[in-house]
Amino acid sequence: MASILVVEDGTLFRNIIKEILELEGHHVSGAASGEEAARLCQEFVLDLVITDLVMPGMDGLELIRSLRHFDQNLPVLAISGASEDLLKEATALGATGTLGKPFTTDELLAMVDKILGKQPGE
Repeated sequence: MASILVVEDGTLFRNIIKEILELEGHHVSGAASGEEAARLCQEFVLDLVITDLVMPGMDGLELIRSLRHFDQNLPVLAISGASEDLLKEATALGATGTLGKPFTTDELLAMVDKILGKQPGE
């Protein structure tokens, strides 16, 4: 399965996403900030980064910019409850996919499968 990094400043929400993905067999790490995530992305080989867009310090948009400087191909799923415009900006910066909060477990898993290229039923 995939190696996924979940970047979310909300501990509870980060842990829920991690648990959902781990139950699907993925290896999941967490980061509470964009700065921590940028460091982890340079230290480890990842298949996907899921990042919140609104965080203190380095936000998700800055993280996407940073990731694109050292790895153009690393898939990024941007999540946010702030606004549709923010999600569109994330796409313009290179996010592979977006999800507006709140989202369901099925929506999350379908988007992760789509980004990772997994076919339904695999």
